[in-house]
Amino acid sequence: METKHLLTENSDWATVVEFAYPEGKIVSSKGEIHIKVSSGQVIRKFWFEHEVGKIDCIFNAKPTAPNSYTYESNIIKCMGKEKGTVQINQNRLYCKFVVVDTLMNGFEITIHKGDICYIDGALYHDQKLIMTWTATANKMK
Repeated sequence: METKHLLTENSDWATVVEFAYPEGKIVSSKGEIHIKVSSGQVIRKFWFEHEVGKIDCIFNAKPTAPNSYTYESNIIKCMGKEKGTVQINQNRLYCKFVVVDTLMNGFEITIHKGDICYIDGALYHDQKLIMTWTATANKMK
């Protein structure tokens, strides 16, 4: 039986996100993730509200092996073009990325459990922590 994760099938998710900054500031947010899988390519469109406004992103992933993807995305308002890899191990997605033409880099780990995904990540400037995030994504019916 194939393990399902965010990149397995078309799906829509409602998210609640909390961003934490090293100085102690916490920002809560809500948003959505929309996944479309077609011909081996995955397009993940997501948005969330943040204090800087609505952040939109389009994530285009292509498989490089049965449990690996490379991807590019654009988070225009706050970062720019992001490139990364996704490794899948059972119900977990491990994502590492860099922001093109910057020293920013980070990771995100997604754990898929039925109709809920738990997401944790961090963003760095070189080796200095910029922020972390934790999110819950609930599958929309």
